[in-house]
Amino acid sequence: MLQKLLHETAFNFSLLIKDSSEQPGLCLAKSLITNLAGNGRKVLSVLMEPEFGQDSLFDQTHKINVFGNEREVTAKITEAANCTDCCVVFPSLSLYLLNNKVSELARIIRSLQMSDNVSTVVAVIHKDVLQNEDTLGMCEYLFSAVIDLLPLEGELSATYHGHVKCLSRKSNGKLETSDEFFSLSNDGALDMVHASTSAAIQALVDEPSADITNKLTFNLKLSDKEREAKNNLQLPYLKKDSEKSALLSQTLG
Repeated sequence: MLQKLLHETAFNFSLLIKDSSEQPGLCLAKSLITNLAGNGRKVLSVLMEPEFGQDSLFDQTHKINVFGNEREVTAKITEAANCTDCCVVFPSLSLYLLNNKVSELARIIRSLQMSDNVSTVVAVIHKDVLQNEDTLGMCEYLFSAVIDLLPLEGELSATYHGHVKCLSRKSNGKLETSDEFFSLSNDGALDMVHASTSAAIQALVDEPSADITNKLTFNLKLSDKEREAKNNLQLPYLKKDSEKSALLSQTLG
């Protein structure tokens, strides 16, 4: 599903990306923006807080800075969205939601939904900044689709860039979900996506348990000669076959 979401085929109007400093999601936002701009779409990036040195990420967008003037966000977007099929991207809503009610964000998204020129809204929320599960939960209901980035663990971190759980609300009210791992190419584009139940993932997950001696700094394995010597060793508490027969005869007698 991740591939579809980043290429706009699976969400109706709006997409929320939930990330953290441990697993940042701006790489996915960049992939989506690159795809939009490459298709001739006008992308508006609405800065609700300082950029924190990420200027290059949105070089191919038209920037609208409303930091400190958040009440003017709808008017400024409407003014900048002067052509059809515009996409609006909020690089971060975390600080905004720390200081404003979710109802204010709902009002903004609703106004954009009613605009004839805005066709897509994408937003990023940092979960480790906005540590309020109730607020995060209410925000999810405002968006047609959600990508939740989770930390990578174990062997998977050597092969994949990230782990996501995706949710998409269909027009008929049904929910579609997925649990996937993805990697990126050198230019930051989405390279490969594998479901958590795929053979590729299971092979990496199962590999450590296949032979735990592979990662030890000392050797627990026996060579063929060592194994043969071990099998031929007569331990003191094991009786020979003749002794066993004699003992058995005495017992039965």
